[in-house]
Amino acid sequence: PLSDRVKESLFSILRYEVVDANFLDLCAGSGNVGIEALSREAGAVTFIDRNPLCIRMITRNLQKCGIATDDPRVTVLYMDALKGLAYLSKNKTTFDIIFLGPPYHSEILLRSLKQISELGLSSQNGTIIAEHHRKEYLPDEIHQLTLFRRERYGDTMLSFYELGEI
Repeated sequence: PLSDRVKESLFSILRYEVVDANFLDLCAGSGNVGIEALSREAGAVTFIDRNPLCIRMITRNLQKCGIATDDPRVTVLYMDALKGLAYLSKNKTTFDIIFLGPPYHSEILLRSLKQISELGLSSQNGTIIAEHHRKEYLPDEIHQLTLFRRERYGDTMLSFYELGEI
């Protein structure tokens, strides 16, 4: 999971972008990033994880924060990242902020970034943030996504993408 220090830095960078944003927490794990977005007034958060233990943990963590699982701002999807992205695309959903936190050195990160771009899941001025190991290379361009910022915190990297010129 994302350390508290890195999470705090992430939200310091995003600042007011989070307010009223449609936020996707992909490979959500405990849900701590999406829950933090809700606490900073995100309009809606979608959590996706393929691990049933993580889904239970997200539900429990939401409840601990006083957020009901039937809250209209919250969607929790128990599915694989790529299937989840395809599902969201079929529903014509777009996100202002997309956070990807898959296990380090997982092929799913690059595939998810490409699919986010191909399926048009980012809003026009959206921000896509990929958490990865510092030794894990992510290209400056992935389909229509363009890297605009990288931040390193020990072994953790945050790579920030936006839609490039189409």
